[in-house]
Amino acid sequence: MPDYRAVRNMNEANRKAPAHRARFQSTVERLIRELQNLRGSFAAMCAAQGKYSSNLFIHVAAKAVQSDVLIRLIRFVDDGEAASFWYLHRCEPRKVAEGIDIAKLQDFSRRLKLVRDKVFVHIEKDEMFDPERAYKDAAIKVSEIEETIETLWAVINRLYLEQSGKPFTNRPQSTLDSLIQDFTRDFTKLSSE
Repeated sequence: MPDYRAVRNMNEANRKAPAHRARFQSTVERLIRELQNLRGSFAAMCAAQGKYSSNLFIHVAAKAVQSDVLIRLIRFVDDGEAASFWYLHRCEPRKVAEGIDIAKLQDFSRRLKLVRDKVFVHIEKDEMFDPERAYKDAAIKVSEIEETIETLWAVINRLYLEQSGKPFTNRPQSTLDSLIQDFTRDFTKLSSE
């Protein structure tokens, strides 16, 4: 039998909650799934990195996965009005920033935006003849991408747990390293066929 007092108290708390509460909760729900996909794409990218396959499909797919990682990261750290990490941070800065280096994440976001604006989503006329320059200027390393994904995963998981009362578990792998190992195993099998 449901505890009606708990439901009534929860409804009362929701009425008193800030106006952003529903959008905040929906954003957490969306971002946890987006981040799960980002982790999978990143693991696939790492599995294919530096490996050769004569299979043309695998070659093109590996490049597509790199693009997927970038666009998912870009969406995640968009600083506009979109439902992104920075939206959550604007709504509840202390809660979202708990335990992470916000300045480091802001710097990463800024550098990723350079790539986004100059060559990835738009093609600026100044970058047309040297598209690699934007990537070099941004100086984003794979290790920074991994660290950012892990940081975001910890924050969004914590927020998800706080609002739903249960951890987000859609895949049994709990670490990025275990995902990379699984993707490497599968990549090896696929490229040897």
